[in-house]
Amino acid sequence: IDYLRYMDYVKKIFVFLFAALFLIACSGVQDDLMGEKTEDSFGDESGYVNNKFLYSVNLPEDFKVEYLDNGVLLKKWIEVEFDPKIHNKKDFQAGYKVEIVVLPIQDIDETLDLAGYIGKKYPGDSMETAVFNGRTGFFVDESSGNEAIRHFFIMNEKIGIIYEAYMKVPTKNYSDHKLFFDKFVEGVDSF
Repeated sequence: IDYLRYMDYVKKIFVFLFAALFLIACSGVQDDLMGEKTEDSFGDESGYVNNKFLYSVNLPEDFKVEYLDNGVLLKKWIEVEFDPKIHNKKDFQAGYKVEIVVLPIQDIDETLDLAGYIGKKYPGDSMETAVFNGRTGFFVDESSGNEAIRHFFIMNEKIGIIYEAYMKVPTKNYSDHKLFFDKFVEGVDSF
């Protein structure tokens, strides 16, 4: 009987240790694959750090955050009050979604620089240059009828990765969020 109790005790310890090691191993893999959420030392924003692709993003507090394999998706629902002076009751929508995605782009033609990559991907679209913290990035706007997308690209030349942030919003609400997005991408940085 003592031997059976002893073996049961050893089995419980083994299961506990195995579970603990499994959880420790999984937490390290998650940080490498998905990045990690960290608290920033400036302002009311938290941050996302991706150690695998060497970049970080300041996350605004008023967006819902979803962690992707290599980046983040930010979502926000904007409520709209019906105003008969402005809105047509037939076409009125009570709200709309704003989405912002930040991801690294790995599969690039190594012979292209950042402007060349954007020119190849968005031929005919105009690029707007922006300099943040001494680094040059580019904005590209596109519209597909009801949806407007504003892209921002910046490159980590040390490791040859381009980072893209883009905002999707209904076309009619684009101007309401353009300045916010332009300020947001200042917080996308590589290290």
